[in-house]
Amino acid sequence: MVITFESSVSGRSSAQPVRMTPDAIKCTQGWAQDNIGSGGGTNFEDAIQTALGILKGDSNRNCQNIILFLTDGTASFSNYAAVREAAASNRCGGGAV
Repeated sequence: MVITFESSVSGRSSAQPVRMTPDAIKCTQGWAQDNIGSGGGTNFEDAIQTALGILKGDSNRNCQNIILFLTDGTASFSNYAAVREAAASNRCGGGAV
């Protein structure tokens, strides 16, 4: 799943996480090409909290829950500790925060 954000979350490539089969990858790439661009604000907190909420609510534990965070700007907030704490409490077995 891809989540786009500016000053707030502005789109999702699917309603819930999906297994990245070859067809799902093609579909997600097409969505990304049509929906990702630069501009607006850079609200890291909203985007990360949205991603964590989706992973926390995902009942399919047969998938690896990974967040790859990419941005074209500087964060518009400074509360990194709250995001780091939310990420750490949502981990299921390791990974960097």
